[in-house]
Amino acid sequence: MSFRWKTALCMVCLVSLLFGAGSCALISLSFQTALAREEAAARASYDLLFRTLQMVESVEVWSGPQDAAQAIAQLSAQGNQSWAALSLESDQKTFLTQGTIPEGFLDLSGLVDPSHYAQSAFSYQGRHYLQLSGQLEIQGEPLLLNVAYDISSVYQTRQQQQQAHGRIFLLLFAVCAGLSYAIARILTRPLDKLAHTAQQLASGDLSCRTGITSADEIGALAREFDAMAARQEEHVAALQATMEGQDRFIGSFTHELKTPMTSILGYADLLRRGTLSPEEQASAADYIFSEGKRLERLSLKLLDLYLAQHQQPALVPTAPGEILQDLADHLAPGLAREGSWGVPAGAGPVPLPAVKPGGQQPESPGEGGADHPDLYHDGNRLPPHRGGQRPGDAPGGAGPPHRGLLPGRQVPGAGPGGRRAGAGPV
Repeated sequence: MSFRWKTALCMVCLVSLLFGAGSCALISLSFQTALAREEAAARASYDLLFRTLQMVESVEVWSGPQDAAQAIAQLSAQGNQSWAALSLESDQKTFLTQGTIPEGFLDLSGLVDPSHYAQSAFSYQGRHYLQLSGQLEIQGEPLLLNVAYDISSVYQTRQQQQQAHGRIFLLLFAVCAGLSYAIARILTRPLDKLAHTAQQLASGDLSCRTGITSADEIGALAREFDAMAARQEEHVAALQATMEGQDRFIGSFTHELKTPMTSILGYADLLRRGTLSPEEQASAADYIFSEGKRLERLSLKLLDLYLAQHQQPALVPTAPGEILQDLADHLAPGLAREGSWGVPAGAGPVPLPAVKPGGQQPESPGEGGADHPDLYHDGNRLPPHRGGQRPGDAPGGAGPPHRGLLPGRQVPGAGPGGRRAGAGPV
């Protein structure tokens, strides 16, 4: 059963319970009031009849119970009869009966005395009566005066009220059920929006919101739900951006790793063939060593990146000249190829002068026993070669015609231009 039906059912049950209890209480109160009024009227009538007989008995001299019965008959003939039935009797004989229910009287003789009378209600032939019984003494003989008053109208009124209550209750039950369902639908409509929004979020639409702006508890819940959805959308967007960055990093790192690996494999294959001269073998070994060092630096940088995510960065003193030198070494080959560097295209990069500790100027080329500048390949410093020139350099030291590949030779399996089939640029 849905929450809407539960709410409507609870409202209907509550209203029905309150209306039923209130109506029954009102009907019962009305019945008790009417019955008390009838009882008071019956006692007043009985007391008047009883005192009238006592007064007449004190004025006239009655010879026996027959005189009392005759006086009661005379009062009834004068239209003073308000009772439905009457009987005057002693223990051995009945002297007077009026009405059609003398045999329906209850025996209350044991409950009366000269100063008290008894009262009781009974039903006879579908009607309701109130019986009053008292003791009357005539010439020293105790007589029992029973009088019955018809109170059926009180019970009929109660029955009519109960029937009317049943019809009104059914009508109000139907109206209340309809109104309760309508109210429950209005109250639970925000919950439907919340459920729909949750379904949309579960299906992947993270931009969906409830749109509920009420100031009640459901509105507060909806605002918190929307805030949660917004945070989840931001987290998912950040996660996607992180994944995209990781994909770009993996692609770039794969390319950076593939370039030296291709060179190393090419020169290693030439060495494995044994077709190189000793000078060329030394140059190839130097190139393999430089590319290996490059791979080592890449691995160290990865380690630094990993540690940077798990440790607090620490500031250490460093020389700005070294940073600029490293930047120039890294950018020089590409700028030289584009003709944007201050050296001819294809020539090795010229290192920037670095400031030595203590402010001393660096030695110029040729000082310190070197007759040529340091050589670099893709930003990596190569060890000095025999004769000051790598095998395959163009005349005048302009550098290799194809970034370190030996002239007149190809890497086994390479296509035109000296590139290995399926490999990236060397």
